[in-house]
Amino acid sequence: MSLLSLLLLAVTALLPATAQPAASEPSWSYADQSSWSAQSPQCAQDRQSPVSLETSEVRDWGDGGRPQLSFAKDLKAGQLTASNTGRTLKVTLRDASDQPAVQLKGAQPGPVSGLYTMDHMHLHWNDPAGGRGSEHKMNGAFEQAEAHFVFFNQKYGSVSAALEHADGLAVLGLLLRPDAALGPTLPTLGLDGDLSQLSQLNSHFSRRADLRPLRGLLRAAMRGLFSYEGSLTTPPCSRVVTWLVSDRPVSVEATFLEQLRTSLSADAAGTETIQNNWRELQPLNGRTVVRYTDQDLQQ
Repeated sequence: MSLLSLLLLAVTALLPATAQPAASEPSWSYADQSSWSAQSPQCAQDRQSPVSLETSEVRDWGDGGRPQLSFAKDLKAGQLTASNTGRTLKVTLRDASDQPAVQLKGAQPGPVSGLYTMDHMHLHWNDPAGGRGSEHKMNGAFEQAEAHFVFFNQKYGSVSAALEHADGLAVLGLLLRPDAALGPTLPTLGLDGDLSQLSQLNSHFSRRADLRPLRGLLRAAMRGLFSYEGSLTTPPCSRVVTWLVSDRPVSVEATFLEQLRTSLSADAAGTETIQNNWRELQPLNGRTVVRYTDQDLQQ
């Protein structure tokens, strides 16, 4: 080897390694859901979500196995990270010590067994004309939006690892309606004043936030539930989700909902905003939907 070659090798060894570009996410669109299965075969298989939740099609639940929520001790000085993924508003919530803000624990014969840790919350909504915004349909009606609180089974350590297991995820769904008379209201945690920071695709920010308002909302949501075995509602449509959908709508501020419809760009050029980011209803295909009533889930 020549002296020049040796010098080049020596210089190269001193240079920092070149970062490799992250693998790009498979392309898919809410406007063309029939094509999802071409890249994600599970989207065409059974046990898919969302579904229609009908009281006439479910059975009541008796005593035992009730899922319980636990909350981090220091929620007042919590940490919030919000991002515009191009398909939704994703919000990660941690306490002041950077620990998960919420955990969910269940036991057989309940809908979930073991300890689940909240990974994030995200939202689905409609367009400015109104109409359907929720993914699930409840007792014959859609709502204008839906919030999903995504928990992963702690024994798998992360969401990505949990996607390989049938009991990997539990998702608490809240159907949202701009109606203060409903009672509990989805707390915006100050996001209503921050959405302008998320106008660009893939934009994000982190800040302190008082997360205590979540405690009352989520406990109220758990008093009555529909539960069934299903999937992610976006590709890869992994069939690993135990769904827990609150059996009554929750209020959402109309101004916050309007901001969601108009503030977040869905493309790099900023020509489109995220709207109607919901999946079509999927058949039950023999699955059982269990209803957990207020009387059974006193907390």
